[in-house]
Amino acid sequence: MPETTLDHQSLFKRASPLLLVAAIVLVAIIINPVREFLGGDDSWFYARMVEFTLATGKYRMDPFTAANLPVHIYLSAGIAKLFGYSLALLHCISFAFLCLAIGSFYLLVDELGHSRKVATLMALVLLASPLVLILSFAYMSDIPFVAWMLLALQLYVRGIRKDSTQLMFLGSLAAGCAIGTRQFGIAIIGGLLAVWLLSREKPRSRLMLAALAIPLLAGIAQVYAGIMYPNPMQAGCVHLIHWFYKLPLYVIFEEYFWRCSMIAQYLGMALLPLLPIAFAVPRSFWKQRIWRAPVWTLGLLACAVIIAALSLSSLQTARPEARHHGVWEPLELQWVLPDNFGQLRPVMRLFDTAGILGGATLIVLVLYWLRPNLSLRSLRPATLLLLSTFVCLFFLYVSFSQLNDTYVVEFLPFALLLVAGALRHLQQQPNLLRAATAFSVLIILAQALWLRGEAARLEAAWASTDALYHAGVQPINMVAPYDWEKYHGGFDEWVAQDPSGDPYRFLSRGWDQAQFAVQNVPSPIAPSGWRLLSIRSYRNTAFQKRYVLTLKRESAP
Repeated sequence: MPETTLDHQSLFKRASPLLLVAAIVLVAIIINPVREFLGGDDSWFYARMVEFTLATGKYRMDPFTAANLPVHIYLSAGIAKLFGYSLALLHCISFAFLCLAIGSFYLLVDELGHSRKVATLMALVLLASPLVLILSFAYMSDIPFVAWMLLALQLYVRGIRKDSTQLMFLGSLAAGCAIGTRQFGIAIIGGLLAVWLLSREKPRSRLMLAALAIPLLAGIAQVYAGIMYPNPMQAGCVHLIHWFYKLPLYVIFEEYFWRCSMIAQYLGMALLPLLPIAFAVPRSFWKQRIWRAPVWTLGLLACAVIIAALSLSSLQTARPEARHHGVWEPLELQWVLPDNFGQLRPVMRLFDTAGILGGATLIVLVLYWLRPNLSLRSLRPATLLLLSTFVCLFFLYVSFSQLNDTYVVEFLPFALLLVAGALRHLQQQPNLLRAATAFSVLIILAQALWLRGEAARLEAAWASTDALYHAGVQPINMVAPYDWEKYHGGFDEWVAQDPSGDPYRFLSRGWDQAQFAVQNVPSPIAPSGWRLLSIRSYRNTAFQKRYVLTLKRESAP
């Protein structure tokens, strides 16, 4: 009997990484990144930057982006030079970075001394985050940045443990790529400097010099480019930051209070797959005292604080279209999460509620972890590196002129590392880890099925619109998906004609003026006043047949 138990445990330990690979492959098969469309995010101007680089051989920031990402654009353009440019190729590049991010995170958790089962579970929880899955099938900079950052941190942690200059230099290359993908990657420099200056177990100077060399050069290059060659969006962000810090102190405090709580909520939402473990936490844990207060009391207080902060208005949610309709309504921020799951109101309520409870749990875990670790100098170099990088990253994002839900993805691995440490101390039973792993896989599959239906809808709409465009119909003379219009110059036209107005209202003018339209409908029947030109069908999430109609106006508008 002992041998059988041992064999089962050994088999589960070996199968854990294979389960992670299987989950990623299954997600790719279900959603299928080989699709010609762009979603409701900022992928369109990054794609235009790749096209410009292919056409001219030069790098140029799009006027609508504040992110300077030469590494990502040159890499994508180089791959497109080999295989040919397409939106499907850009999606595949993003998915490849997802694989790099998940693999690097798994290795990082394993490098920190956790078991393979815990490393697999944490990687699956990261994959199960709605924002991670959404952004992995878009052409945004978030997932590539997370992938480079995690690869750099994993190499640094391993290099410090093995006292390896080669590994530290490889980490330096990855960190430089992270900074070249998003300016906020300079947080890694802060983490390295903290290890060098504060750790009692300081790595040798040659290791730290090898680790810092390329990130410092990349950071200096980013700062120089931002000062000497800012584009209109970057200049606008600097102006907004300057204006913000001239506001009264109570306004700045309220905004910071809201931002921190919003980040906690989105991070807490990612803990949803760990519910089986949460329900099995021993009562003794909740009765422990942190600074003379029981853990359960601090948890309730953290929930109340998050709810209070989310109920406040902020510079991000003061817009009429983004005001809360109640505390438990979905968080109405820009843009990705509500755009993809807004039709599923119960799901959004679940995300919102799980975010508050999970965010409060993370706050309690932070307080619990700080209790015996108040001295930074007592921390191991690897722990100090991760903690300092997170703090620097958090400060940069919270202080920036805007805060979107996609930005929170960068914090998810750090939150999950905290949870992994808690799992070690709580000594959970293997059956609970298996239950949480299975629950994570179910959540991943459910989201993948929903996103597959959304991708099929958008792909059909883009294909119909492209057919009109290639037939000679100009964008101004058709009603097209917003993202298609933006990719084909809709925002440029808005800036040229009416930059003071609402860009989406400007793009919606077609229903009153255009001769052609592309419409998504449940049945292939043309609306009154329009003639049906073509029908394109697809299957929604429930595999029901839906239609995209290409229409022509029968009379003058």
